[in-house]
Parts: sequence; structure tokens; C-alpha cells
Amino acid sequence: MAFMSTPTAKKRLLAEEFLSNEIQWVEHYNLQPEGAQSGLDATSTGVKYTGVTSVYVDPQMVRHAKYVYLEFAIDTLASGAGVKCHLYDRDDAADIASSAEVTATTDRTRTSLAVATLEAAMGHELTVRWEVTTAAGSGTFTATSARLVIIKGVS
Repeated sequence: MAFMSTPTAKKRLLAEEFLSNEIQWVEHYNLQPEGAQSGLDATSTGVKYTGVTSVYVDPQMVRHAKYVYLEFAIDTLASGAGVKCHLYDRDDAADIASSAEVTATTDRTRTSLAVATLEAAMGHELTVRWEVTTAAGSGTFTATSARLVIIKGVS
């Protein structure tokens, strides 16, 4: 008997049949597609790097968002230095999310931000900024990567 003629076969899925957020997916937006930035000065405080590209926040990007993270990595960091990674809103000229101070090399670290914060940035351009918050007597750091991670769920 063929599928189309089988009376007991289910031919469609209904949202009401799923548990809340049973369907989920993760979207990654690379905030530093130009690659690792090495040799950034850690001898004085302040912003040492601002991304050259940005991500435009549109309604489809935030639709169904359940969790939002700023994810980043540092490959090398001068001893005694402290660095923060910021999600920077170019239109408002302000940080909308900032990591805690990082004082050691990290393969990957996440800083969460409220979904409402991302929704408030709709229509804006976002990029990454790296800031030295505690200077080292000498040395540099390497900002390996930064990305915006959005976990979405429907049903």
C-alpha cells in the first residue's frame, strides 16, 4: 500500500504536538571574520581593537531567540594584563554587552546577554571591541575570535 493511500499515516506535523522549545537551532555570527588580531598592545588601558566588519540586526535574526551569547577567545595574553571583549553597537556608539575581565589565555568563553538587549539593537550594526582593562608593564595579547551566538527555539 502506498504512503498517500494509507489512512493511518500522519502527513504533517503540528506545532501543538511538540513540547515547548523542542525544536532548537544555533546561529553563529562571526564578529571578527578578518581573523586573529595578534600583537595588540597591553601596556596601557583602553580599546585596542574594533572590528572592521559588523552584523546588521534585523527582525528575522532575533525572531524565536531564547538565549544570546558573546563568545570569544584569546590566544596569548601578557602576564598581569586584563582584557575585556565587548559587543559594540556602532549606531549608538555604546557597548551592549561586555565580558568580565579575562586575565589568562582562553580557548572559548561565553558572556550571556538578555534577548531583550539584542531586540533593542534591531536595525543597528554590531561589532566587536577588545579593551585592555589592566595594563601590563610590557607585552601584547592576541584576540583570536569573537562571535554572536543565538539559540532559537520554536513550538
